[in-house]
Amino acid sequence: MSRKNHLSVLEKRIIYNLDFRFLGKIKEKLPYHNAYFLVCMAETLHNFIDEEKHYDTFNEALQALIDKASELYLTINISTVFIQ
Repeated sequence: MSRKNHLSVLEKRIIYNLDFRFLGKIKEKLPYHNAYFLVCMAETLHNFIDEEKHYDTFNEALQALIDKASELYLTINISTVFIQ
């Protein structure tokens, strides 16, 4: 699998068609288990794709996504973004 495809696979499973089996498989890696965190993951993934980030392995891409989404989850109130 090429490096770019790692984010593409995540995009298909998290953004285009939420794959609940996939979420079940990675559930233990996720620090938060709610819809708000999924929104943070989707937004982070969208940003990674726009920035054309590359990862050598799928697990590396997934962990980077989880780490950055966690940061977003803890520091930004997305609800205020929708109010503006």
